Amino acid sequence: MGCNSSKTIIPQQQFDGTLDHALEAGREASQLRQHLVRENKEININEMYNIKWGNKDALGSGATSTVRKCININTQDVFALKTIALNRLKKKEREILSKEVKIMKRLDHPNIIKLMETFVDINHLHIVMECCSGGELFDRLIENKHPKGRFNEQTAQDYTIKIASALKYIHDNNIVHRDLKLENFLLTTKESNAEIKMIDFGMSRSYLENEQFTETCGTVYYMAPEVIDQRVSYTEASDMWSFGVVVYAMVCGNLPFGGFGMTDAVILRKIIKGDYNMSGKKWRHISDDVKDFVASLLILDPAKRMSASDALKHTWLLKTINSDSGNGEGNGEEKDLDIDQDKELSVKALKAFREFSLFKRAVLSVIAFSLGEEDVAKMRNAFQTFDIHKNGVVTFQEFTEILHGSIVNEELQQLFASLDQDHTGVIKYTEFLAACVDEKTYHSEKRIVDAFNKLDYDKTGDLSRENLKEFLGDAVDDVTFDKMFDDIDIAKDGVVHLNEFKAMLLKKNGDF
Repeated sequence: MGCNSSKTIIPQQQFDGTLDHALEAGREASQLRQHLVRENKEININEMYNIKWGNKDALGSGATSTVRKCININTQDVFALKTIALNRLKKKEREILSKEVKIMKRLDHPNIIKLMETFVDINHLHIVMECCSGGELFDRLIENKHPKGRFNEQTAQDYTIKIASALKYIHDNNIVHRDLKLENFLLTTKESNAEIKMIDFGMSRSYLENEQFTETCGTVYYMAPEVIDQRVSYTEASDMWSFGVVVYAMVCGNLPFGGFGMTDAVILRKIIKGDYNMSGKKWRHISDDVKDFVASLLILDPAKRMSASDALKHTWLLKTINSDSGNGEGNGEEKDLDIDQDKELSVKALKAFREFSLFKRAVLSVIAFSLGEEDVAKMRNAFQTFDIHKNGVVTFQEFTEILHGSIVNEELQQLFASLDQDHTGVIKYTEFLAACVDEKTYHSEKRIVDAFNKLDYDKTGDLSRENLKEFLGDAVDDVTFDKMFDDIDIAKDGVVHLNEFKAMLLKKNGDF
C-alpha cells in the first residue's frame, strides 16, 4: 500500500469537529507552508528573479525601502519585491523588521498578503510578496463613480466581511495589527471583483493572552482613543476601532474624526471624545444595520466594542444585499449558485486528492503556494465558501455542512484527514488550495521544476533525505518517511533526481 495515508482517521480525542476546538489549535500557517518561506542568505536574488532596478520602474518608495515588480525566471510569475536598505536602519528598526517577517510567515489567509521568500545581503533585505496590481483600497474608494467617492452597501459589505475575517484570523493567532487604514488594504487587480489583501505588518505584534500594549503607534485618523491616551494600555480591540473608521469611510466617503485643514491635535481630541456623527445627505440612504455596525465599533470603552467574531455575526454582514439598490434584502439566488459551483469544483478535486500519496499531496502544497492571482481565484472562492464562519480555516463541521449530500458520510472524515496535512483538526488555506490544483497545472514542466527547486534547499540539483525531512517535518513519522523516500528514489542512489520527482507528480496514484 506504500505511503498513501488516505485511510488515516483523526482520533476523536484529538479533534472533536467543533469550531471552539479549531480556535484552540491549528490556526496559523501549516508547518509545510512555513518551511516554504525561505530566508536566502547565500543566493543572489538576481539568480531567481528578473528585476528592473532603476527607480523609474519602482511601484513606490520611502526613506528606507523601495517596491518593484519582480518576475520569477522559471515560472514567469510576477511578484512584488520590497527592498529595504539595512544600512539606513537602527538596531531597533532591524529588530522590528525581523518581527514583521516572522509574523507574515505565520499567516495563511485569502485576504492577507502572502510572503513568498526573503533574500539578505550585506546592505539589503529583499522581501518577495504576492503582487497586487489593483492599488490601494483608499484609491479605489475615491475613484468610485457610482456612488461617487464611496461604495454602495453591497460592495462595502463584501469588503467588510473579508476585512473582518482577516482580523479574526490574526486575532485568533494572537497578533494585533496596530495600523489598520484604507491604505493598508490592496486590491489584487483593477477588476471590480478583485480580492482585497491586508498588508503592512510593520507595527504588528504577537501577544500572549491578556497582554496589553502602551506604545502609541498607527495613523492619527484611525487611532483608537486608548492608543492615544498613554495613561492606559490597550489590546487587539484597538484594531476594531480602526476597522470602524475604515467601514465608516467606505460607506460615506469621509473619515469620522478628520477633515480638510484639521490639525492632528484637533483630530485627536475628537477621537478621545468619540465625537463623530452619522447624519447628513450621505447618510440619508444608508441602512440602520450599517449605522449600528459602525456605532458598535466606534465605542470608547474597548471592553464594549465589537470583536472580530462579533462583527462577523452582525445582522448587516449576514444579510444578502440586493445588487441593484445597494440596500435591503435580496433573494439569495446568486449566492446559492456560487455555492453549487464551488461544491462542484471541489468534490471531484477532493476525491482525487485523497488517492494521492502523502508526498504528492505535500508537493501540491508547494505548487499551490507559488500560484498567482489568476490561478487561484476560483479555488479561493471555493475555500471562502467552505469557511462558513469566516475564521480563516475550515473545520470538520463546515466541511460536512458544505459537502452534505455530495459525498457519503463515511467518506467525509477520510477526505478531511487527507487535506489536513498538519494534523491539527482544521484545513488551512494553502492545504485547501493544494487539493484543488488541477492536473494541467501540476503537470506543467515549469511548475514541476519550480517545486523541485523550492525543496532543493541546499541548491545541489538533487533532493536529499535532509531536504525532504526538513520540508515534511513532523508531518510523517520516520518509518513512513523512509518508505516514502525509498519509493521515490527509483535509482536507489540516496537522492531524488528531477526525473524521479517528475515521475511521482505525473503518476495517477499509487505508492509514490
